[in-house]
Amino acid sequence: MTKTGTEELNALFDRGAKLYGAGRTTAAASVYRKAAILAPDDPTVRYRLATALWHGEHRAEEALAELKALAESYPGNGSIHLAIAQIANSLGQQEEAAEAAEQALADDSGLTTAWIELVNASKAGAREALGERLRQALGQPGLTEKAERDLTFALGRLVDQEGDAIAAFEHFQIGHGLASGHWSGDADRRAAKRLQELFTPDLLEARAGQSDPDDRMIFIVGMPRSGTSLLDRMLAAHPQVTSVGETTGVGDVWQLLQNRIGKDAVAGAYCDALDSRMLKSAARAYFDAIGPRLHDASALRVIDKMPPNHLFAPLIALMFPGARIILMRRHPLDVGLSCYKVGFGFGFDYANDLATMGEAYRLFADLTSRWHELLGARLFEVRYETLVTEPEQEIARVLEHCGLAFDPICAAPPQGGGLIKTASVAQARQPITARSVGQWRKVEEQLGPMIAAMGGMDWIEAHVADVNGC
Repeated sequence: MTKTGTEELNALFDRGAKLYGAGRTTAAASVYRKAAILAPDDPTVRYRLATALWHGEHRAEEALAELKALAESYPGNGSIHLAIAQIANSLGQQEEAAEAAEQALADDSGLTTAWIELVNASKAGAREALGERLRQALGQPGLTEKAERDLTFALGRLVDQEGDAIAAFEHFQIGHGLASGHWSGDADRRAAKRLQELFTPDLLEARAGQSDPDDRMIFIVGMPRSGTSLLDRMLAAHPQVTSVGETTGVGDVWQLLQNRIGKDAVAGAYCDALDSRMLKSAARAYFDAIGPRLHDASALRVIDKMPPNHLFAPLIALMFPGARIILMRRHPLDVGLSCYKVGFGFGFDYANDLATMGEAYRLFADLTSRWHELLGARLFEVRYETLVTEPEQEIARVLEHCGLAFDPICAAPPQGGGLIKTASVAQARQPITARSVGQWRKVEEQLGPMIAAMGGMDWIEAHVADVNGC
């Protein structure tokens, strides 16, 4: 390769890495495709493109095939096997995931994320032996903080799967004590306040129905661990529905609008600028952003399941007057506990502490209450508890709202196949049951700081009653 070609390739690497690190994986995949034209046989290009295709374009099978080919050409590379394990788990291929995770650890014992993949792929009969191995690994001297955290959370998940909620909680507490990220909440509170100042009843009334009439989109929003993955999987089982997974499309459009109108512009300026032309332009930009993920352009309905899009519910309503916006609801303490148990790697620092988890939930509840007042029936609410206890009746209600005929497969979607990349990768493939309802009661005493930060049990009970009445 010429010097110019090498410089261009390095520039693409840098840009792709920045986009990937910022969560803009679809854009990163586009960059790495350009790199692959310059250096199609370069192993780094092939590896980065494969992982970006998985995360950014929902092309898991294609990514998995490329990584398997790489593994054959470059034996002993644990990172390749770890990626294979992650993708195989996301596709429900547990045996292959476990084998790849084992190989990743054999190649490089420092790839401790592979232990979590082993737990995700584990079956009941093998968990006791896996637990012993995890305890032995935790007892090794010289562990890095990250390695200890990965191992601790993996053990916590394993113990939780075995039904010992108290012991599992103790592991999660230890793991969170090793977390580096902490949430102050100030930036999130400012953002929520700003959105409420800009998206007013006057703006919604003035611009109602002036944008893209496309009615294909279904946006599933809510808190993480509220059941968004389950609802996505149930709806996507319908023969007329496809899912593009979790995308940054709406958030990217919001950034574009802020750059164009002004991040500090007053509400009136937004009301003037967000005319029919700009809203239609925003809708086109959104479809451009999700285009690489939309593999079935003929689908009658398309799901975008991005929980934090609850922030932008009014913008979605303006961009797509015909879209369905579904807000998943779940008992706040079950949401908080489930988030706490995950040990998110990035982006959800509030879940590293019980008190900040409670604060984050309260911020979510207050903002969505405001959006409910603003949007009314446009914000269609689904309770997780009803979805798992009465799946056929509840999914029938959701399908009717989405303009779809009832199909019994949606009430009991296939456990295998399909792509799940969220923290719900193991749970969402299980038969639909209510066993996750009320898990907070097993550790209620330990959840004191979270309960207090939400406003106490009086607020929680009133909030649940209010949600149940929707």
